[in-house]
Amino acid sequence: LRLGLYTDRGARTCAGRPGSFGAEALDAQTFAEWGVDYVKEDNCFSTSGPGDQPVLFQQFGAMRDALNRTGRPIFFSVCGGGGQRPLANLSYYATDPRGGPALANAWRVSSDCVNWITCNYAARVAAGLGGAAGPGGFNDPDMLLGSSPGAARRLSRA
Repeated sequence: LRLGLYTDRGARTCAGRPGSFGAEALDAQTFAEWGVDYVKEDNCFSTSGPGDQPVLFQQFGAMRDALNRTGRPIFFSVCGGGGQRPLANLSYYATDPRGGPALANAWRVSSDCVNWITCNYAARVAAGLGGAAGPGGFNDPDMLLGSSPGAARRLSRA
């Protein structure tokens, strides 16, 4: 991996920057031309809300298809959180036939890990989903957190 980017299936990202809704083909082609190896697509500010499964699978699928059409191998990760904080079981991304490796290379299985309680919960959800993952497709329990005092999200010792 040399370069990864973040976008959103909605009109804006979680940080309020422009998302990819309606511009999947243009964004995917631009990412491929830039040599991007990894794209994470989030779920903030979506048109239907974070829990509308038929729409979210279709919209994440639009970016998947656009990335595949570029011909460049790009690791695609979907983040299905958004409105289900703090403890959300998003295992349907792994178990629904429209999700898992049919949708992306990695898919969130729980809400954001922001403290020990949410990290423990994510680990428990992920523990039951090993069969959904395999070569080229991975459950993502969102457990990459910083440990330095300046990190946006970090775990304390308590």
